[in-house]
Amino acid sequence: MKTKKLISIKIIITLLLLWTLTVTGQSFDPAALAMTGNYSAISRGVSAMTWNPANLALERNKSLEFNFLSISGQIYNNSFSISDYNRYFTEEGHHGVWSDGDKHDMLDLIPGDGLKLTTDIAINLLGVAYKNYGFSVQLVNQAGITTIKDKTPFDIVLFGPNLTRDYQYHDNIIESGEAYSALKMSFGYAYSLESDDYLPFLEDMAIGVNLNYFLGLHVAQNIESEVGLRRIPGEDDESAEYVINIENRYANVEFSSFPGGHGLSFDLGATAKYEDDWRFSLSLINLFGFIRWTTDVETQKLIVADSALSWDVITSEESDNKIDYDTTHASEAFVTSLPITLRLGASYNLLDNLTLTADYAQALNTSFGNRYRPRIGVGAQYYPIPWLPLRGGLSLGGKEGFMFGIGTGLTFENFDFDLSYAMNNGMWPTHSEGMFTALGFKFKF
Repeated sequence: MKTKKLISIKIIITLLLLWTLTVTGQSFDPAALAMTGNYSAISRGVSAMTWNPANLALERNKSLEFNFLSISGQIYNNSFSISDYNRYFTEEGHHGVWSDGDKHDMLDLIPGDGLKLTTDIAINLLGVAYKNYGFSVQLVNQAGITTIKDKTPFDIVLFGPNLTRDYQYHDNIIESGEAYSALKMSFGYAYSLESDDYLPFLEDMAIGVNLNYFLGLHVAQNIESEVGLRRIPGEDDESAEYVINIENRYANVEFSSFPGGHGLSFDLGATAKYEDDWRFSLSLINLFGFIRWTTDVETQKLIVADSALSWDVITSEESDNKIDYDTTHASEAFVTSLPITLRLGASYNLLDNLTLTADYAQALNTSFGNRYRPRIGVGAQYYPIPWLPLRGGLSLGGKEGFMFGIGTGLTFENFDFDLSYAMNNGMWPTHSEGMFTALGFKFKF
């Protein structure tokens, strides 16, 4: 009798990527990343376009700013740190063999809401701020895919089935979510308010708005997905069947057919100062946001079905009963809503060269991985000498969980350079479950 496996290594890796992939599009500029997003009250100029458009009206050293390029990259997961990877997935760490203790430890590292891997690359192609006006062009990429929450498939892969003859397992949400990328053009304006008559305890008040226009590049949206496993009555004790069913909808836009969709959203903001040293910020990001996808829209249905006699996931032959079904057909246009976020921020000038910040962020929908879990944090910006900023921050909640960030740069009269680094669920690189990094250049006149 041929030795066969339940699922080939290729299918296991593919499914793990499908189950765990999450891409987020939070646009962290370098200074904001160093303070882990606790930046909305002190953002100025070009940065105000991302955090609070009302801050375009606030005083800054130069009235004209150009941000020609700003890049941020993120990769993190919610289970394994670098030290865990070295321990369980390298030859030196486990000597080529996982003990039962190792397998149980790996399962314990996976939280109850599933294994998630998050990656993001955000590029600000151009940003301009002149007095109370702002304009920016960004390449944005946002997504959220729900992972499988039941650890049963991981347990089967690691330990084998140990199943009764009438055993059945079924999960109809192994992949559920959506992802998009688009070229985003934002036009911002802020208006200063006189508060003496009706709010005398506040000063330097302003309100602002961004109009965001999207040209769609790509979208992927899951329609349904499921996995099933059952023993075959009357067959060999080791035999079983499995079925994997995934259906997705895409708009894969070629250069000749760009754009694949059009969309709009609004950002609203307000800011005010209290007793000289306090600054408060309120903003709504992507209000009423949507993209309508009309070009090259397709639906793909994928089914993999097979039976197997062995649970060996290292070496085996594929079954003669294996069925692969993969078909794609044209679909009608559809609309995706964009993630909406409410953000409250505050800053306090403790010293002339030291500012403390705090932010609270709350998702208002669950589009593209947005989570209702609130996000809170604190940050600090310190200038030991006028041209050397030192930044740091901590945050908790939201999509990222716990974050710790640090950063620095160079600040001159006509030029700024900023560099930052942050870690996810850890405060030391080898014990972090991911990393974030960003750099940017800004010219001022």
